Amino acid sequence: GFIRPVSALCAEADTPLLMNNRWEYLLHFPLDGVHFDQIPDDMGAIRQKVGRTFISGLTCNNDLSWVRWAAAHRLDYISFCSVFPSSTANSCELVDFDTVRQARALFSRPIFLAGGIRPENMDKLNTLPYDGVAVVSGIMSVADPIDAIKKYSEQLIKKQ
Repeated sequence: GFIRPVSALCAEADTPLLMNNRWEYLLHFPLDGVHFDQIPDDMGAIRQKVGRTFISGLTCNNDLSWVRWAAAHRLDYISFCSVFPSSTANSCELVDFDTVRQARALFSRPIFLAGGIRPENMDKLNTLPYDGVAVVSGIMSVADPIDAIKKYSEQLIKKQ
């Protein structure tokens, strides 16, 4: 399996490793948390079964009731997908930027944006209250991933 070696690399880099949706992997692998694409059936039962602290987050799409749920259940972060058209976030609807703005009033923890984000379009996000971005194709499908990471970092630093 690849989870343990990836987990070891992430630990060395002081970088948390989260599993998408499969919270039960927290029972068997050294993972730091789980990201949910849907509201889980019983978050209290999941926390009880895992039996340790873990990072939890939720993709909220355009649904503020999901943001309220995340706040009420003390999730560590929320995300919105897809802020731009994307080949890897094709199951997400395009996010209404007003939804992200309204979410900040409802959720005090970090907000992340995902989907179609490239260094050259990040300036279009400047009016949004977000804490970070999640990118896949913007790094994994370019000729020079290290250069891409530097460009994303530069844009995030400019936002601060």
